[in-house]
Amino acid sequence: MGAAETKAHKRGARTDRPTSATLDASNFADGGVLLLCVSDVLTKNDRYVRTKHGTAESSLSKAYKAAVARAALGAGFAPPIKVAASKLLRTKAGTIYGDKTITAGVWSLEVLSIWPTQRHLKDTAADLANGDSDAPLSMVRDAMQRAGIIDDDMRIVSDRTFSLYIKDERRTVARLRRLDATDAALRRGLIDDLLRDEEWVRRPGSAVLG
Repeated sequence: MGAAETKAHKRGARTDRPTSATLDASNFADGGVLLLCVSDVLTKNDRYVRTKHGTAESSLSKAYKAAVARAALGAGFAPPIKVAASKLLRTKAGTIYGDKTITAGVWSLEVLSIWPTQRHLKDTAADLANGDSDAPLSMVRDAMQRAGIIDDDMRIVSDRTFSLYIKDERRTVARLRRLDATDAALRRGLIDDLLRDEEWVRRPGSAVLG
């Protein structure tokens, strides 16, 4: 990251605007769609800080997850509860999930990150956001799992990210959607297409391999 980009990502003391989030589950039961909006967007470097004991989760990351957890609780979701193994009761360690937690199916995730500064690239007329579009993806996935929205983010088998510049604004908009049979077939077709391309590139005598 260059000096200009580093400067653009620096934050002030944002005590006047704590991280908040909203979760719209109105189309969850019938349409299989959840919409999450968070009043912040984190770079990869924002998520962790260096301490004398090594790397630790940052206060920004903790505030982000806490905001998502509050929004999820307000929409009827409950955070998972870890249960320790018991020799006395002869039970194994496990996790208890809330009634609304997603525990079945496969899902797709779309994440829009909105950044407060822009970046100018030569021969590009568009206003480019000065932030990586994929930077918030793992943050959203982790926050959703921690809040009990989904039991395991491995269920999210497809994702897309977008970045947008809006002056002096930073936030995240994420849409989680259940994949149906048609979506699964389309996804499988795209995967097969990529595998065919890989096979063509890797074939003996390929001009790409030289």
